[in-house]
Amino acid sequence: MSDEFDLQAREIALLSGEVLPQWQSRPLLDQNRQRGKGASPARRKNQDSRRGQAEHGRDTPHSLDDLAALVFAEYEQHEYDTRGRQEDAFNHLRGFRGNCLAEEIDSYWLDDYKAWRRKQPDGRALNRKHPADEPPRTGCSNATLNRELTALRYAFRLAAAHDPPLVTRTPTVKLLKERNRRTGFFEWHDFEAIRAHLPDDMKPLMTVAYYTGWRVASELCTRERKHLVDEWLVIEADETKNEESKRFPLDKIPELRETIEQQLEATRRLEVKTGCVIPWLFHRNGKPIKDYLTSWHKACALAGLSGRIPHDFRRTSARNLINAGVDPLTAMQLVGWKTILMLKRYNIIDGDTLKRGVEKLNVEVARLKQKPAKLVAIR
Repeated sequence: MSDEFDLQAREIALLSGEVLPQWQSRPLLDQNRQRGKGASPARRKNQDSRRGQAEHGRDTPHSLDDLAALVFAEYEQHEYDTRGRQEDAFNHLRGFRGNCLAEEIDSYWLDDYKAWRRKQPDGRALNRKHPADEPPRTGCSNATLNRELTALRYAFRLAAAHDPPLVTRTPTVKLLKERNRRTGFFEWHDFEAIRAHLPDDMKPLMTVAYYTGWRVASELCTRERKHLVDEWLVIEADETKNEESKRFPLDKIPELRETIEQQLEATRRLEVKTGCVIPWLFHRNGKPIKDYLTSWHKACALAGLSGRIPHDFRRTSARNLINAGVDPLTAMQLVGWKTILMLKRYNIIDGDTLKRGVEKLNVEVARLKQKPAKLVAIR
């Protein structure tokens, strides 16, 4: 059987709680026999003990593929939409030393993996255009490496939480310090410069993104006209990343209201012209907008603001709301953050923000100076 079919069969069996048939485990047993050649008596005794547990139906997942199958089964069961990231993580983990035994993954294995991973070519850099004399970037960021280590740690926790436990121990996974947090945001004149170079079908989309701070791809590009309810733009709980609904009033900001009205009118004209119903709020000739980054990067380059990304709108919205005096809980509800820590992360405090804070302090101190002293009776 192929490795792909064998992994799928393991995933289904683990999800249903069944014991894998011996023929599906044959490649793994053959690997164990090869590893057992020349092994010490203690190691051979440990292998014999594991085989004895398998005969009594208490076998544990011995391989990295078994751990991956646990994670994939969990994601399927709970209908998580980020399984692709877990697959990428385990593809890198498996590329290190193949489908190794779970018991081989210890602190030394993890340290060696971190060192090995930093020497691997960056897949995205290989696909980018770069000068002939400049080699593609190698390695990965600490954030990427941490996501892969977190996937492995999650797999061990699932195995340990199983009843009975599917692993005898769980290695300690030490994550790396991340220093690549983005701090970009848009001043209004920067946004206007970029918007001027965008195609007409993207200008309304990015205008709404500037004010709301909502995610462009997963939230705004998926909005339909039915999501306009009494001058509110709404997202249901099952559509958001944190599984909480959110809504944004459109009638309180004139430019935002006019942008939506003009977009609806343009959609109606296109429907009359084509004779087709267009459900999407933002679209490209009646079709949902899928690829917007090409036009976005081109507009940024023409505006002299290369390197800016649409996700900077989330930091921009957080900064604008807090500077406007909106209380943090309201800002979290409008943009869609579940915890105050996420708001703190996205609220970029620059020099101008600090100066405004000191100006408010000066006004408050001046008010206190004008306040008459309180007379206290002496007894």
